[in-house]
Amino acid sequence: MSKSKLRIYLNLFLVLGLTLAISSCKPQVVNLETLDPNLYDQSWLTGKACVTPCWQELEPGVSSRLDAISLVKQLPFINGDNIALTNSTGASFLCKKPQDLYCINMTFEKGILDDLSFIPNYEVTFDQAIEKLGSPDGFSVQPMFPDAAGCDLQVIWKNRRLVLQHKEGIVRFQDDLCEQVLHNDGKLPQNIFVTRVEIMLVSRIEFIMKDDLKPWKGFVGK
Repeated sequence: MSKSKLRIYLNLFLVLGLTLAISSCKPQVVNLETLDPNLYDQSWLTGKACVTPCWQELEPGVSSRLDAISLVKQLPFINGDNIALTNSTGASFLCKKPQDLYCINMTFEKGILDDLSFIPNYEVTFDQAIEKLGSPDGFSVQPMFPDAAGCDLQVIWKNRRLVLQHKEGIVRFQDDLCEQVLHNDGKLPQNIFVTRVEIMLVSRIEFIMKDDLKPWKGFVGK
């Protein structure tokens, strides 16, 4: 075997090995029905207590700071003994599991809840979320920074004032998420994980929808 062919084969084995390593490290899709509600909140998906833009009886633009903090501290999946307050403008709460994740974040304006966001402490895909929430009004996908690697995906429900987000860093050996959506005629790949959930004021959701919102076309292969 020539040295050039040997080099080609070695490169192929290297790429294959890296691909398998990456795929084996990818988180597995979780069966949401099996999650303990005392540790994992799904009310933004199920509408338990109230339907978005309300969450756990709280709503941006309506609920007071005092009520919001008091209620969240009592939720079963929150560690109420660990709360980080930023004067009168914000509050963050640690989950019980994992114990180092600030999974609930709120900001306040003049004593009223202004923005509510949470980081799911379990793996939930956009496919699973849309199955429960219904089709969104649209989505945006764009590089995280101009002329830089990484991709920021936001899927939007206007009336719910709900935004699900996925941020992707540098991807090697394959197209990043932004490129995949472009090549797939505006369809999203399946099994992308939601990394952040946000419920906004009407003014903010309308502002986001004006910024290059793409029509919802579904997922590749569906």
